[in-house]
Amino acid sequence: MPSIVPNFEYDIFISYRHNDNRSGWVTEFVKALQEELAATIKDPISVYFDTNPHDGLLETHNVDKSLEGKLKCLIFIPIISQTYCDTKSFAWQHEFCAFNKLAKEDQFGRDIKLSSGNVASRILPIKIHNLDAEDKTLLESELGGVLRAVEFIYKEPGVNRPLKPTDSKSDNQNKTNYRNQVNKVANAVKELIVSIQYPDRVVKSSALNLTKESSRKSIAVLPFVNMSNDPEQEYFSDGLSEELLHLLAKIQGLKVVARTSSFSFRNKDDDIQSIGKKLNVQFILEGSVRKYGNAIRVTTSLTNAEDGIHLWSTTYDRQLENILILQEEIAQNLVRELNIPLIADWAHSNILNNEAYMLTMRGNYFLAQFNEGSFQKALNNFTDAIKLDPGYAPAFSGKAMACLELGGWHSTSSMEYINEAIKHATHAIQLNERLADAYIVLGRISFYQFDWSNADMNFRKAIELKPGTAFRIWYCNFLTAMGRFEESILFGLETIKLDPLSGIAYAETGWAFFHSRNDKDALTYYNRALELNSHYPIGLLSMGWLMAEMGKQEDAISFTDKAFQIISHIPTLSALAGINYAKAGLKTKALGILDQLEGLEKGQYLSPFSLATLLFAIGENGKAFHELHRAYEQHDILLVWLKTFRLFDHVRNDPQFIELFNKMEFPN
Repeated sequence: MPSIVPNFEYDIFISYRHNDNRSGWVTEFVKALQEELAATIKDPISVYFDTNPHDGLLETHNVDKSLEGKLKCLIFIPIISQTYCDTKSFAWQHEFCAFNKLAKEDQFGRDIKLSSGNVASRILPIKIHNLDAEDKTLLESELGGVLRAVEFIYKEPGVNRPLKPTDSKSDNQNKTNYRNQVNKVANAVKELIVSIQYPDRVVKSSALNLTKESSRKSIAVLPFVNMSNDPEQEYFSDGLSEELLHLLAKIQGLKVVARTSSFSFRNKDDDIQSIGKKLNVQFILEGSVRKYGNAIRVTTSLTNAEDGIHLWSTTYDRQLENILILQEEIAQNLVRELNIPLIADWAHSNILNNEAYMLTMRGNYFLAQFNEGSFQKALNNFTDAIKLDPGYAPAFSGKAMACLELGGWHSTSSMEYINEAIKHATHAIQLNERLADAYIVLGRISFYQFDWSNADMNFRKAIELKPGTAFRIWYCNFLTAMGRFEESILFGLETIKLDPLSGIAYAETGWAFFHSRNDKDALTYYNRALELNSHYPIGLLSMGWLMAEMGKQEDAISFTDKAFQIISHIPTLSALAGINYAKAGLKTKALGILDQLEGLEKGQYLSPFSLATLLFAIGENGKAFHELHRAYEQHDILLVWLKTFRLFDHVRNDPQFIELFNKMEFPN
């Protein structure tokens, strides 16, 4: 029976080692899968399963041409066992590796965008044993990403064998049921086949073609205009706008565009309808703030962005000590006007000292400017606020953020700053357990300290408390580093919906596509990132890497040249630029950068991880491994990328790499 898709021999090809079917396990699984497919998919599904497979053939032997034809299938299911990952075996060489190559080159490609918007591979592994580290590394190197499999493993102390239909779920440490696992495989097959047959059903989650979400109202809060005579008071109008934005983001049924995008219209002449189209929102909230002494006047205005019709405006005259109550009052009036049920948690820290509150707002203003000088100014303001009010939690979380950013600049006192960040973030949570900023600090530090589970937990907590913020970018970054590409891409796309003019959001999503080996979509998102910020150095470097991987050497050099002009004074980033030059054929230029890095003055920081990547690129593998081990000894934060960084693919099977990889204890 041919495939349900024209020009394909079979729908499913089952690949396995002969030894794994001595007990009949594979035959029994195939029979169970065929029965489950018949009950899951309306159309008959053809399955190729040879009960007498070739095995033990070397590359010098003749390959059965009929088997090559049968490999032209929609879905390839390898039975991954302790013996499958043998580079000398027929199953590995002429089935697994052969299909991986064929699928990448046919009309569908190996990786399929599903109807949900997620991405899945046409290689659907079934794992029947826990694998040795070197086998797992071999698989992931060939796949170009993390191994994701449906597991049929029975586990108890000292036991590692295939799961059987008769095994009790309660006795199995993995708590899996054979029939349920077969059903998972059938459902995965169905999702792949439907997405291949009907690509137009795929959810268009790409932010490049967003349509309005009809069931959810959307709004952008533009930066409130500072009407005070003192330009220094801009921090106050910004702070009020941002706090109002965060309040609205907690309201169910209301999509609120993030700060990066909405604040990009400061001092610009775009009309409301134009802004609405660019941000893909229905409503725009504008305002102005005038502060005089301890009194404030706030004027707010709501406009329908689709037709430009003014809907509502109000002026509030209040005392400074009532600022939090005022923010909630504005939000309540707004959602009442929009006819949205008000269900939100607006727990705040009490303001006991107005000057401490003002200093904290000023500190947040400097944090948002995001450069080393502004971080120090932010730190000074938060420190002064804490002196005035030792119980004001937002000042502690702000100070934690400032310390973390200063520590991230690799000064000689880097760890001192990091320890201070941990102390202040922890204390902030003790004072107010609902401060998202403090959790994001702890999440980033856990990430950098290779504490993967705590990083995941803290990132999620921060996003739960501030769902519409740039915090999502950090979690997207974490997911990519962990090899959780489908989650990372989905998270990146959702972030772009909330922050549609953020070049960093597009670049981070492109980064996830790049490491999932989806170069086409990576290019789309990198291009958009650079349209929004043509001088973003990490975006330029990433585009250089992508061009080099795609064999476009001239483009790789062009993008790297632009990046290098911006970051040549930063040793760690200079090394990463050198990689591109080496991969694009300019080894002499890469060696010149290496010479400069080796002659750094004392006190200038160079990440050993970054140096190792450059050494690998120019072929100095021995020195590169030395630097990688030095990176581990120094706890270089860039080692978080050891698992997924594409530029390591050619050394992943090296025993030295495997040894270091195992030390990192990445989650599966």
